[in-house]
Amino acid sequence: MKLRSIFAALIVFTFLFSACDKDKKDPAPTQEPAPAPAANSMTAKVNNADWAAFIPTATIQNGELLLAGSNASRHAIALYTQNDNLTAPGTFSAIATFMEMPQDTTNGPTWMNPAMSVTITKLDLTAKKVSGTFSFSAIAVPGTGASGMKAVTNGVFTDVTIQ
Repeated sequence: MKLRSIFAALIVFTFLFSACDKDKKDPAPTQEPAPAPAANSMTAKVNNADWAAFIPTATIQNGELLLAGSNASRHAIALYTQNDNLTAPGTFSAIATFMEMPQDTTNGPTWMNPAMSVTITKLDLTAKKVSGTFSFSAIAVPGTGASGMKAVTNGVFTDVTIQ
């Protein structure tokens, strides 16, 4: 009988002490910070699909930037600033192309925007690195097999090595 009384008392105390803890709440989940873009990277969305260049390249000749990259599916994006003397970050007019290159060929369906702009957020000519953003809508180039439009959005290039 004594054992039942002790056991009953333990149950009552457990219930009372656990019932008093109503204000305790689970901590709110914390938002993970977005990862920083990787160095020597070029990414975008093409018609809302993720696109990332294997190894983007950049060259500056006569003050004009040519930035290009291709992904595993042989889809390439190229940006070419024109009539600018790149010496500092800024927004520059450019020609943009998106090309699908079938296996064993260098030509394929091509879309182009001859009047877009690219924003260069970092231009370090000493370290030979360039970073920035871009977005454009491109129309099909006749005779290439392309049709419709391509929407290239959220374009980012980070510390791409200038050759």
